[in-house]
Amino acid sequence: MKEKRKQTPFREYLKEIASWSPLVFHKNNGMISKYPPVQRLGKVIPNKEHQELRDNFSKSWLDYDFSISFFENLQKLFSTVPFSHMRNENSENCEFADVVINSKNAYLSSTVISGSENVLYCFSIKDNSKNIFNSVMVWDNSENVYFCTGIFNSFNIFYSKFLINCSNIRFSTNLMWCHDCILCNDLENKSYCIKNQEYSKEE
Repeated sequence: MKEKRKQTPFREYLKEIASWSPLVFHKNNGMISKYPPVQRLGKVIPNKEHQELRDNFSKSWLDYDFSISFFENLQKLFSTVPFSHMRNENSENCEFADVVINSKNAYLSSTVISGSENVLYCFSIKDNSKNIFNSVMVWDNSENVYFCTGIFNSFNIFYSKFLINCSNIRFSTNLMWCHDCILCNDLENKSYCIKNQEYSKEE
């Protein structure tokens, strides 16, 4: 598996990760939900109400009907069990986001976990990342990230992708341990660069 991952293009890897969770929200039963309003699912209810019912889910069962297929039996069961409109645990102000755990202030985002805050229109934000807007896969204490992909332990990042331990970066790709760069690509341990040309701080 490790060797396969080394050879997987990042675009394919990202598609696979994103496929684990729905990135489209629907209006269902008067709430924003990851579940569309279809007959094959049971009633969609608020997350708090769903949590209160969890202890009784083991009592929600049906006798198996051998005259129909397994999937038809499963559909009958799904139609009787309530679904939480979103999954939120120990979170604050995250009623319009899905899979939010120990975080706060997330809106129309999915998979926001581990102490992240102020996240809008994002996917896969974790590990105390804050102030993230319209970005994918921002991890490891990143802050102030706008329109980015693959940002790790970085802050003040705009319109960039695949950065590690960087700061004050704009319109750049594939940087490590860089700061104050714009329109740069494939750099390491550089600062005050424009289009990969390094300048003095004064310049």
